[in-house]
Amino acid sequence: MNIILSGFMGCGKTTIGKIIARRLNLDFIDTDKVIEEREGRKIREIFDTEGEAYFRDKEHEICAELSREDNKIIATGGGALTFDRNKEVLSKNGKVIFIDVDLETILKRIGNDSRRPLLNDETKALFDKRNPIYNKNCDFTITVCGDVSAREIADNIIKYYIKGEKAK
Repeated sequence: MNIILSGFMGCGKTTIGKIIARRLNLDFIDTDKVIEEREGRKIREIFDTEGEAYFRDKEHEICAELSREDNKIIATGGGALTFDRNKEVLSKNGKVIFIDVDLETILKRIGNDSRRPLLNDETKALFDKRNPIYNKNCDFTITVCGDVSAREIADNIIKYYIKGEKAK
């Protein structure tokens, strides 16, 4: 079974996923990185030249492919699990964990990162639109409050969601 990390851009999916993978000696896969490698260009360029629909189709192909893998930690792009078709294929062989981080923290983390194609003045609207969908399309939610480190979040995911220990 795979662990699929979802959430808004900048919530820590990649950082947390790498920690979990290292601690559990599993492979880590970032869907955006796989797309960039296969396309030979950055996400921003794909959006600019081919459009979002093209990117989302490539993203779905990767999700479908990864659903046939096993024992992977998968970090999805910020929009991947806002599409039911990606949730459907990834859930066949995995548990989806939504890393719920408040918008203020996310904005501090990502600032004006030009590599993120949907980051602009409408970030709050996008955040407000996506969060309920992340909640709907996940098996578990981990809510990040305050200044919690990526290691602490990874530890909690391992302890409660992977090993099944009861929360205190």
